[in-house]
Amino acid sequence: NVKLIVLERIAELQKHHSKVLQEVLMDLLRALSSPNIDICKKTLDVAMDLVGPRNIEEVVQVLKREVVRTRDTNMEKGGAYRTMLIQAIHTCA
Repeated sequence: NVKLIVLERIAELQKHHSKVLQEVLMDLLRALSSPNIDICKKTLDVAMDLVGPRNIEEVVQVLKREVVRTRDTNMEKGGAYRTMLIQAIHTCA
C-alpha cells in the first residue's frame, strides 16, 4: 500500500528533520481515517514520536475525536483500533 510506504519514509525523515515534521503532524493524523488498521497503527507510531509541547493539545483532541467516532460507528477495526487510540492518549498524558 502506498500509504504505508509514505509512512515508512516519514519515519525515516523523522530521524533528521523532526522539527519540520512536527509542523505537519496534524496533516499526518488525517491518515487515521483510513479503514486499514495497519496504516492507523503506523500513523500513531510516527505521530507519538512527533508530539511536543506545542502540539500536544491538538493531537489529544484528534485522538479523542477518533475514540468517539469508533464508539459511535461499527467499524471493522473497532476494538483493536480503539485500544491503540486510548494507549496513544495515555502516552501523551
